[in-house]
Amino acid sequence: MTLLYRIIHFITVRLLLPPLHPLNTKVSKGYLLRQKINGVYPWLSGPEKQRPLWIHCASGEFEYALPLIREIKKKSPQQKIMVTYFTPSYVEKIKVEPLVDMVFPAPWDERSVLKEFINYHQPKALLYARTDVWFEMSRQCHLAKIPVIVFSMTFQKKINLMLRIFLKWRWQFVNRYFVVSEEDRKNLSQLVSDAAIEVVGDSRYDQCLFRLSLNKELPVQFSSSNLKTFIAGSTWPEDEQALLPVIQKTQDKFRWILVPHEATESHLNNLKNKLLEHKIDFVLFSQISNWSEDTVLLVDKVGFLAELYKQSDFSFVGGSFRKQVHSVMESLACGCLTFVGPFYRNNREAIEFSQVKGALMPVQTAIDGEDLLKLINESTPEWTSAHKQHLQSLVILKCGASALLAQKINKI
Repeated sequence: MTLLYRIIHFITVRLLLPPLHPLNTKVSKGYLLRQKINGVYPWLSGPEKQRPLWIHCASGEFEYALPLIREIKKKSPQQKIMVTYFTPSYVEKIKVEPLVDMVFPAPWDERSVLKEFINYHQPKALLYARTDVWFEMSRQCHLAKIPVIVFSMTFQKKINLMLRIFLKWRWQFVNRYFVVSEEDRKNLSQLVSDAAIEVVGDSRYDQCLFRLSLNKELPVQFSSSNLKTFIAGSTWPEDEQALLPVIQKTQDKFRWILVPHEATESHLNNLKNKLLEHKIDFVLFSQISNWSEDTVLLVDKVGFLAELYKQSDFSFVGGSFRKQVHSVMESLACGCLTFVGPFYRNNREAIEFSQVKGALMPVQTAIDGEDLLKLINESTPEWTSAHKQHLQSLVILKCGASALLAQKINKI
């Protein structure tokens, strides 16, 4: 299998990517970031032999790594942190993080390239954030006697025989698996030694609470109201099709905030037209300084969703009438009774909290807004500040994985 992998990797990276990468913007950016500059790979620039902790993130998995980095730096401020990534979509956020000392695209998964990389930096350990374990990357660390660790890992129970064989081969050089739950441990123990697995928890809860603790001032002031606030966050047109009839029929019960996932001109224009068709008055977030309850607040600027969740009592999280729900963690952490459409099983937190009374309420059909309206009418009247505080406390109980991870990694 190793020989087959190397042949496929060589054909893909060395033969197919050079002529084909311009056909896809994202692929092209990732390919060009890995090209030599004046004959030198980008990951061989800068100071040598810094002995960093090497953390690899596919992309947005950096959100799992950041609270761990914060804990490591808290205990050992001088410890260098090196982050590599696979896709470039999250790279700008990684680059501006002051706790990260070095940022590079992940080297090609080839023996010579990775051996040179490891000799140059001499990392103390390789930590994979959640997913994206690479065979040659792990193997070369193993040969250099560098511990290989996966953290905040989840693992599903049902996998076919071919995937089982492939994963056992790919993970053969991983020393430790720090998983999120006992269920993950049981599932993973089918493939790897149970002695190598430990339940530590999900570090992203720590990151979520940390981000919410950073109070970002809203440019819009909320006027006092007798109505509770209902926010629809990260919505797509499929979500809005179900939501707008609900908003139309409940404006006497809630003041609504509508936050599209993509605040593009075309999406916003289409949404404005749909609001007008439903005879729903709205104001744009960018054009007011005070908001009253008689209009829908349409958020046409990015970067304020977390703060808006804090101002809300109820939420609908988008993507769940489309293909897959966006993260429900911030909504729950802010104590919002959270509603989702039928497509939510891609999200572990959504599945888990759907089983907690008064936490997350899934709609079973994607036909129209009638089921959502019925669920909202049944669930919201009894909601109080005590329920909100209880939900927040349930999320807080999930925190602490990052500090525990930092301790265990330090021992390794």
